[in-house]
Amino acid sequence: ESAGAQRGSTFTVLLPLAESDYAQATLQTEPVDAGGLASPALRPLDGVRVLIVDDDRDIGEVLQFVLEAEGALVSVAHSAAEALGLLTGSMPDVLLSDLAMPGGSGYDLMRSIVAREGEKAPPAVALSAYAPGQDLRQALAAGFRMLLEKPIDSGTLIKAVTTFVADGGGKPPISMRVERAII
Repeated sequence: ESAGAQRGSTFTVLLPLAESDYAQATLQTEPVDAGGLASPALRPLDGVRVLIVDDDRDIGEVLQFVLEAEGALVSVAHSAAEALGLLTGSMPDVLLSDLAMPGGSGYDLMRSIVAREGEKAPPAVALSAYAPGQDLRQALAAGFRMLLEKPIDSGTLIKAVTTFVADGGGKPPISMRVERAII
């Protein structure tokens, strides 16, 4: 929030904490692990490998923080070319990619991955802040399986990644609209 130019800004950040996690944290006598938001037994993404591709370093870091707090093993690339280099070694379980990036769009990245990997391409989620209807059509045509509109709520992000892990990389195209955002 801001009262106008040259008046400063106030930022509010909402971080997920399940009610049961809060009760457990407040009743424990031992120190709570500050590295994650949920107790290790409750993290839905334990061991899930996620590659985030976004030219905005801040967004990449926030997405990484949210996913790692839920147990994911996250790599971040800041361009399509950097992502393709990371994919040479191994495939992630889920790919999250911004669509509008300089030097190679998310569409270009996904088309390259599909051309190279075919059916072995990881399930991919497109991230977009622009025209969702048009982006969804183009994203699905390029090989993405879901579109999330920026800004992205952390719960929606976790649910999206969990969707592909829970059903073994299922292929249904989905579009999610976020009403309340934190990223």
